[in-house]
Amino acid sequence: MRRLVALFLPVDLAYREGSIFAALDEASVLLGLIGIMLSILYLWGVLERRDRTIVGMGIDSALVLVTYLLGMLLFGAMT
Repeated sequence: MRRLVALFLPVDLAYREGSIFAALDEASVLLGLIGIMLSILYLWGVLERRDRTIVGMGIDSALVLVTYLLGMLLFGAMT
């Protein structure tokens, strides 16, 4: 089941049995953290634009790709 990171706050406020984060499984938490990390890397890439490239892409794009691939490998190992 997919969970959107942006929905954590409203769902946590509406959830009556305590914190929604205590009810999440590890896979959902991992996917949320990967999404947050990728968003941070994209924001860093927008704010810190440089001309350096790795295999034809910017350093920020290379970091996003590596982070995503490692996250999906970790997610695949969890499930």
